Amino acid sequence: MSSSSDAASPLPARTPGLPTRVPQPRQGGRHRRPDSHELPEAAKPLILAVPGPASEALAALVGEVALLARADLTGLDIRPIVIEADNTDLAAIMRGASAAVVVPLLLGPDPVAAAHTDAVLAATEGEFTRTGVLGPHPFLAEVLHERLSEAGLARADRARLFSVATAAEGIVLVTTGGPEA
Repeated sequence: MSSSSDAASPLPARTPGLPTRVPQPRQGGRHRRPDSHELPEAAKPLILAVPGPASEALAALVGEVALLARADLTGLDIRPIVIEADNTDLAAIMRGASAAVVVPLLLGPDPVAAAHTDAVLAATEGEFTRTGVLGPHPFLAEVLHERLSEAGLARADRARLFSVATAAEGIVLVTTGGPEA
């Protein structure tokens, strides 16, 4: 120990200055920003259009899809419709709206269904924007593999590893239905 007067001086004290910076809590994971479900004031109604012959089962299925979409997009006017060959009353579905966005509920392109949907839209008064079909999605491929594994046609343990980016051999079947399917 030293007996000098320098040794007895205390350590420098921190003087109050700028406030301590506290980081904002963030969501972890790949998508840090939550999805924005805010709709503009003038959002057009959304028509979920399913081409095909009307049946109670098909109407119930389209209604269920609309119900799920309404739960996620509260405040959006969602109107399901089955577009039949000769009997589609789109004007009744529109109920006073002058414009709408029409989403064909198809898994892949179908030129016949697209042409028929366009004909129904052209015959109805109003401004319509028809979107493309839903298209291929990794969830659809996963569900297909799950159904094949339930039927014993595929290994069940591969279902959780299946994605579009996975380099795996396999067969994906797509059909529009009908007697040839």
